[in-house]
Amino acid sequence: MIKKKSVSKQQNYRKLINLALSIINNTYTDAELQNYKQFSIKSPLCLAIKLKGRIIAHDGIFDTKIPIYEKVLYTARIAGIESNKIHEKDKKHISIEIALLSKPKLLKVSHPEEYLKKIVIGRDGLLLPKQEITAVLMPYYGIINPKTTQLHYLEELCRRAELEKNDWKDLTNKIYIFSIKKIIK
Repeated sequence: MIKKKSVSKQQNYRKLINLALSIINNTYTDAELQNYKQFSIKSPLCLAIKLKGRIIAHDGIFDTKIPIYEKVLYTARIAGIESNKIHEKDKKHISIEIALLSKPKLLKVSHPEEYLKKIVIGRDGLLLPKQEITAVLMPYYGIINPKTTQLHYLEELCRRAELEKNDWKDLTNKIYIFSIKKIIK
């Protein structure tokens, strides 16, 4: 009996990267999406678009009930819209990176100033859920903005949550932390 050769995780990840590229370049078909329903990874993810190795756009999604191919579809569309400023001649230099993210964990502090010591820029992402909005800063934010400090990170998180910039000091606002578990290139 001949065994079917199983498709490796790496091959499946490569297919997801190709899906993201075809979405960004607007070359995919709805029929193609049927090929991706097999992916059962239940991880939050972030998709980054790079131009000549530099991140130019990124977006993520945390809902673990959504199949990964749908997350790639959604985040590639959003990030692709952000990157529409790319000249046609530069499109051959685009690459995609998909980061599987850890589950967000509550950042426990007794005093707000402890946040400044616990957050590592470029490694940590932050999430601040509010009633109608969930503000998110992906770990990539610190990479794209290398002069970012922990204070700026927290102020930007509050801005995205439609709060005042110093509302991170109010401990009733729960801040969660997450990181990148695996990068797929």
